Amino acid sequence: MRWSRPVDSTDSTKGEAGSITVLAVAPFHNPHITCVYDCLAERSDLRVSRACLHPLSPARLELGWPELPASSPYLQPWRRRGDRLAYWRAVAGCDLVIFPGFQHFRTLPLHHWVRRLTGRPTLLWSEAFLEHHRRPAWKRVAQTLLRLPCDWPGMHLLCVGGARAAQDYRATGAHRWTCWRFAFAVEPVAEAPRHDERAGGPLALLYVGALSARKRVDLLLEALARPDLARREWTMTLVGAGDQRETLEAQALAAGLGGRVVFAGAVPREDLRRFYEAADVLVLPSRFEGWGAVVNEAMEHALAVVCSETVGAGMLVEPGSTGLLFANQSRDDLERRLKELLDRPERARAMGRAGRRRIEAYRPQASSDRLAELCLGIAGRRPMPEFDQGLCSRI
Repeated sequence: MRWSRPVDSTDSTKGEAGSITVLAVAPFHNPHITCVYDCLAERSDLRVSRACLHPLSPARLELGWPELPASSPYLQPWRRRGDRLAYWRAVAGCDLVIFPGFQHFRTLPLHHWVRRLTGRPTLLWSEAFLEHHRRPAWKRVAQTLLRLPCDWPGMHLLCVGGARAAQDYRATGAHRWTCWRFAFAVEPVAEAPRHDERAGGPLALLYVGALSARKRVDLLLEALARPDLARREWTMTLVGAGDQRETLEAQALAAGLGGRVVFAGAVPREDLRRFYEAADVLVLPSRFEGWGAVVNEAMEHALAVVCSETVGAGMLVEPGSTGLLFANQSRDDLERRLKELLDRPERARAMGRAGRRRIEAYRPQASSDRLAELCLGIAGRRPMPEFDQGLCSRI
């Protein structure tokens, strides 16, 4: 992870000639956005202050997410009292603030009014959220009420996952915002993985994530147990823990898959690489994923990807070229997509190699380059970028 020299909090709102000042905010240490912020901070045409507002939750710590070091250059108001004043000074004085979206509605309204009073723009980033099954009705109503007074042209939205996030915000009152495509990123894998030794063998399928109801691993097991797939050669490894593990193990045994499906359990993040390198295809059957960074990781390791259409990171997949998408919660469609790859394993491996090439455009450095152009355009220092497709293209 990159740590560059922190911007002096005493002058973080004063840009050099031709540069702009930016405050890049993360709600907690999310390495999939902070890796982009860290690249952004290395640019000479931006003066970037970074902030992390809260510690990681116990659930994310259990998943192996790294907590932000106390020595990092991020402002950490939750950890250092002296950072609170510096943080709000930056909110009020920076040319542009990049802030997490209205799913963090307890803290955003005050930020919004401070920015609106100063007449300076805000660039939010957000995933889709309306389909999230855990979001209660009262929270959706509260978000809508808070969003209505924020519907002004100074608001811009980085739509993590593409158009679905824009649709969710517009459905709840954000009609005047300018929306841009964006994606979370992961640190690149330095050396291209080698899968040549697997050529000619059965496809190795991989799932990485929690064993919870939302992930629909039960749907994946149902598809694999169908006669048309069960008679084909394949292996399936499930990496992760969760409250559904015993149920899923019983399902696999009852379906006669006990010897072909391996439950690897929770694996430290530093050990995940060996599972990616032993696999050919990542399968992510979730009924909802705001993003799904395992898709980035799989493409970095040259795996083809099969995922649900409601996975945000599905925007990285070029159907037929780097992987396949299937209709959300459709066992039949998932079965068809897996059959396509199992019938032509070399095509699956070619998709993996194509995915490795495609993910280069979504790595932290490439993401920060486009984001910087957008920041400079929003701040009025350069013409607004006109990217035809990909990151920071207009929705």
